[in-house]
Amino acid sequence: MTPMQPMQPMQRRRFLKSLGLAGGATVFESLRPRTARAAVAPRRLLVFYTYQGTLPTYWQPTGSESDFTLNELSQPYAQYKNDLIFLDGLDMLSKDLDRQPNPGNAHAQGQNHALAAIDHLSPGLAGGPTIDQTIAKGLNARTQFPSLELGISNYKTFPSYHYLIQTGAGQRIPSEGDPAKVWARMFGDFTPPGGAAPSGPDPAKLREKSVLDYVRGEIGAVGSRLSASDRRKLDAHTQAVRDLEVRLALDGSTVATPTMGCSKVDQAAAVAASNLRKSSTSFNAIADQQVKMAAMALACDMTRVLSLNVNDGQSWPYVAGSFGSSDGHDLVHKTSPDNGALRSNPDAVAMMKGFHVEYHKVFGKLLKALAEMPDVDGKRVLDNTIVLWAGEFSVGSHVTRDLHWMLAGSGGGQLKTGRYLKFDRLGGKGPSHSNLFVSLANAMGVPITTFGNPAACTGKLARL
Repeated sequence: MTPMQPMQPMQRRRFLKSLGLAGGATVFESLRPRTARAAVAPRRLLVFYTYQGTLPTYWQPTGSESDFTLNELSQPYAQYKNDLIFLDGLDMLSKDLDRQPNPGNAHAQGQNHALAAIDHLSPGLAGGPTIDQTIAKGLNARTQFPSLELGISNYKTFPSYHYLIQTGAGQRIPSEGDPAKVWARMFGDFTPPGGAAPSGPDPAKLREKSVLDYVRGEIGAVGSRLSASDRRKLDAHTQAVRDLEVRLALDGSTVATPTMGCSKVDQAAAVAASNLRKSSTSFNAIADQQVKMAAMALACDMTRVLSLNVNDGQSWPYVAGSFGSSDGHDLVHKTSPDNGALRSNPDAVAMMKGFHVEYHKVFGKLLKALAEMPDVDGKRVLDNTIVLWAGEFSVGSHVTRDLHWMLAGSGGGQLKTGRYLKFDRLGGKGPSHSNLFVSLANAMGVPITTFGNPAACTGKLARL
């Protein structure tokens, strides 16, 4: 008997199509390409973003690159020390090179450059996409959401705080800080693996055509007659339509791969946290739910790119009026280690250290959630994820140089963790933070060579 020859890709697709199973090769394990049978975990990116910089004295590890001791602020996640990479000394060089005037408050200016690294268009708008969106588009993953933007916020502070992410020049996306709304969007019609198949139109047929394909000529004709400002609005609208199509799985090339731990998050807990949003004591309840849903979004492969925008407004009330400060924001500035009037007051600094500890506790909860979730390859979800902790400042005086950022997870072995990277500051300048973004995109499988303002970017970040 002649041995049965393996079915070639085109034969396999014709066979499945004839059975009405096109796009469903996973139905028959033996018909899947041999290279696809092994469990391969997707790479994921999670941006953890906080405000007001930090207190370097309590943040910086001591020791060498690979033999270091964690400082006080890092104790909430000390057990994950070997999963961390401390990045000490990067600069937002793109902000120094910004050719536009710098209107608005310094927080908005820093935020415009923190993740986009390019000239701003206005006080609250960067002139290009943030790195997470560049990576999301480069992945072209057919997941439920190209990206998710979550927040921990009471929406009482600077309006720009709620618009961390941009899909393109001037095209910003708000961070959703209401756990009930996040739950409804993520889990309202979600069926965990093994559950009943969802009803609705066949995604394979819907993928055949984009609605933009039918009006591409009209868009081009109208666009040529518009002002630069109106063209940006049209671009933003068409991008929003395209993003919606992708969110509905109308396009892509990579099938979602949920882990065995993928499950539906409890709705009652999300609603309970949502009901506390106007309370000054709501921070922890909201943080717990948003962290849980962020981790489950990655575990269920709903998305491979996610941001968690941690707004500090809910941590400010407990310091209001202390040490003659009008509010917590004021005390952040007064305790800034470079020029704060109260930087030598141990009691004031201790109070602000408590303020920063709240951020580190949330980060610890996030790492724990990712580390305790088994991935499809038998490793932890954290092992196949890159978590970037970023922010708009270095310290409370609005400084955007000598940043104190952090990475966690190796992105499936793409990064060597368990390191403290303190960069040389030649001539008072450290490496560009946009170089870091090139390295992160490459680690995620997106082959870019520059990001943001090219004059501020020299390629991948050395030593990473």
